[in-house]
Amino acid sequence: SVYHPIPSLITDVKSFSNNVSESDIDQIKGIRSHSGKNLPCVDKQFPVVFFSPGYGLPTQEYENIITELVSNGYIVIGINSQFINGDITFNNAKVSNVVEPETEEDKKNFFRTTYIDLSYVYEVLSHKQLADSILNKISWNRVVLLGHSLGSAVVARFAYQEGINAVAALDLTIDLLEGSDCHQSLKVPFMHMFSSKLYQQNEMHEFPYLCKANESLSYKHVAIISGNNDPLYSMHMNFCDYSTLQYAPPIMSAISELKKNPEAIFLGSGNGREITEMINQKLLAFFAKYTTS
Repeated sequence: SVYHPIPSLITDVKSFSNNVSESDIDQIKGIRSHSGKNLPCVDKQFPVVFFSPGYGLPTQEYENIITELVSNGYIVIGINSQFINGDITFNNAKVSNVVEPETEEDKKNFFRTTYIDLSYVYEVLSHKQLADSILNKISWNRVVLLGHSLGSAVVARFAYQEGINAVAALDLTIDLLEGSDCHQSLKVPFMHMFSSKLYQQNEMHEFPYLCKANESLSYKHVAIISGNNDPLYSMHMNFCDYSTLQYAPPIMSAISELKKNPEAIFLGSGNGREITEMINQKLLAFFAKYTTS
């Protein structure tokens, strides 16, 4: 099918370069994904992943990770918060644009809103019988959480809920409300996965993004997406689809323009396809360990 986040993708690419042509836009619109609508589903029960995306990024821009999880037998439910998780297009084609936080309190409110949205979806789906061919196949004794950036902080806090089997946090684990002394009573297996850049940035500062209360726990896992001893091998946005979208010709051209400003570089020096495969392998191995019935 057509790759879903086309409007926001075109907007992003235009912001990268002033030289994006109509031909480039047509090529972007021709990008295909590995997902589709109303596909058949095997008649069995599956573990479920509740996914919270990063600020400015809708769930749909994580197909690299989500389609791999689904292909390996997980139901994935991604929660987009209006005005927070990127530009969202509604059925009437109107677009809800992302809001820029101006203060620290704004960031905390984003956290609270995203957390409430995740909580609402979880409560509705886990306590109500819904006439849905996919949702009815959820195995509610095999529930895991996954988040990126802002979403990582959200799922780490949500891990206090009963019935959670494991949590994976991509490139951020500090609690935006409580700071570095967060998650002191976390009792579920937790994997911190970091880009090599964020790991390197924080290694000399007592690791503020790795919550202090978790440092000695036996059920804590830490993974760093690294290679060739290069601290810039992977970056924050390698966890979303830009890791592989960067090789589409019109996007590659726009990003090359962006790279003229070193401060604007948002992808690592490593091969984005290899980075994506590494992320997926680590996630699948971790989740399989705690969702095998």
